Amino acid sequence: MFTTANPTGRGFDGSTGDGILLAEKTGAQTVDMEAIQLIPLRGGRLLNYVGGDIFVDSSGKRFVDESKGVKAIGEAYLNLPDRVFWVITDSQSQKSLDLDAKLLSGTVRMADSVAEMAKKMHVSPKVLQETLDRYNKFAELGEDKDFGKKIFTQKIDKPPFYFGREQFDIHYSCGGLKINKKCQVIGKESKPIPNLYAVGEVTGGIHGRDRLGGDSLIS
Repeated sequence: MFTTANPTGRGFDGSTGDGILLAEKTGAQTVDMEAIQLIPLRGGRLLNYVGGDIFVDSSGKRFVDESKGVKAIGEAYLNLPDRVFWVITDSQSQKSLDLDAKLLSGTVRMADSVAEMAKKMHVSPKVLQETLDRYNKFAELGEDKDFGKKIFTQKIDKPPFYFGREQFDIHYSCGGLKINKKCQVIGKESKPIPNLYAVGEVTGGIHGRDRLGGDSLIS
């Protein structure tokens, strides 16, 4: 798993937590260090709206309500044993502007049939067809009996199909140094450490378990 500061793993990533590590050596407390925000960045999803794609695991089965927020989908992704999931759409959906780039890079591929797509995904054609058939039936009914999805814009049944593996990258750590209202860093005895202050992303406890988009501007 990479970070959004270095999504390919080939560049420089300065998010090494040096400020937190230095403060801990002085006895500083940390808070919410396990609260990590994950977002999909560079994978197989091509749509900027809900209802036109489907998420399946490495066996070709759905594992989540695709209309859920990033946090819920990220948690479902982390619960997959191999952390592999594919995003599938078809010719009917309105693709994002990065379609050509993703096709050229091989991040997203095309197939003229479900069987061809399954072969390229290394999943059972029978399982993938059953998954799509069941999903399309839910789309007709407007009711997802497996995961409770309520937003559908189409069925996914018109080739060519577009598919690619999606990935969640580490985007933001909601945790950090514990501070008080005066930005004093709190030590192990729950008292401020003399002359040690912290602001910005090195601090924790500002956002809680997750961070709303844009709220990093205040920290």
